[in-house]
Amino acid sequence: MIEDGDRLCLGLSGGKDSMTLLHVLLHLQKRAPITFEVACATVDPQTPSFDPSPLIPYLERLGVKLHYISSPIIEQAKTSMQGDSLCAFCARMKRGLLYACCREQGYNKLVLAQHLDDLAESFIMSALHNGQVFSRDGHVGRFVCLLVGGKTKSIRVALWVCCSLRRLWGDGVHYAGLAKRTATEVRTMKANYKIEAGDVRVIRPLCYAREALTKDFARTNRLPLSCMP
Repeated sequence: MIEDGDRLCLGLSGGKDSMTLLHVLLHLQKRAPITFEVACATVDPQTPSFDPSPLIPYLERLGVKLHYISSPIIEQAKTSMQGDSLCAFCARMKRGLLYACCREQGYNKLVLAQHLDDLAESFIMSALHNGQVFSRDGHVGRFVCLLVGGKTKSIRVALWVCCSLRRLWGDGVHYAGLAKRTATEVRTMKANYKIEAGDVRVIRPLCYAREALTKDFARTNRLPLSCMP
């Protein structure tokens, strides 16, 4: 996912996942046999329930450049949601601001901190609400292997769904082919892809990591976390 000469911009919310990923990237930056730049971008949605401003001095102490983007997303949601949930609207708006930051500042890759549990949850939400199913990497067998041993309810359900599909169509079936054989498609977040405009690549380095790992890392290292709204 990370190549020599990359300029990475991490979407930093101040939560356990993005804070953990920040420190992982800084660790890799010192030890990897390639050279790459790490910066962060934080979106302040201007709501009293979420104040990411403490990230500013924290990133200064780490010596990491922070792009602090303040935008009245919550106010915009009152008039522009158009049937979306608040979470979906905010996520879409934040993503657009992060894309714009990457373009303006010359970062070629946007780094996001979703982990394996997030992928499984996205998979189930897609199946239950949208009726659409595509794995990140496209293969039933590989996705099933990643989910084996899951302890959370969403992981177990996703495992059951994937195993059922595997029994029907085999280990190597590409999800894109399922649309031709059923009326159902299943989607989850991609781990490494270019956005539609083609100028920014999005990567999710924690896609194989369980949420328990980021919880343990944040707790063990006493990371200063911000509460998300």
